[in-house]
Amino acid sequence: CVFSPQNTHVAIAHKNSPYLSVYAVTNNAWGSKVSDPSTLPNGWGFAVKFNPAGTAIILGSAENSPYLHGYSWNGSSFGSKYSNPTTAMTNTCYDVAFDPNGEDIAAINNSSSAHVYKFDASTGFGTKYSNPSTGNTTAQTLDFAP
Repeated sequence: CVFSPQNTHVAIAHKNSPYLSVYAVTNNAWGSKVSDPSTLPNGWGFAVKFNPAGTAIILGSAENSPYLHGYSWNGSSFGSKYSNPTTAMTNTCYDVAFDPNGEDIAAINNSSSAHVYKFDASTGFGTKYSNPSTGNTTAQTLDFAP
């Protein structure tokens, strides 16, 4: 789970449909569950992140391609689902991270392959960067340096 950058919502990735749930958090207490996105992810959630501006939410999932799902977020509800990445991940996404500017998103899958995509909160996933020349066979988490 992860807090929104504004600390007004908590997003939770989970095993059962709808795979991604968001709840309001007010006055140090749980609030109402936000309505599910109109297009649900197609597999259980493993990782979830808001972009730094709080205008997008990304879910890394298991079971079915594309394993990476993105939605616009207006601060209190889901917007449209972004188109799937042109170059999809090939299996379970264990973790996702935005760079501090929200212009790139990284994801790591269960074959420990790192994937980095350009990202724009208006249009979603962009071009995938080339794979690293040397893979990591044990990583399950990742992050960008601040």
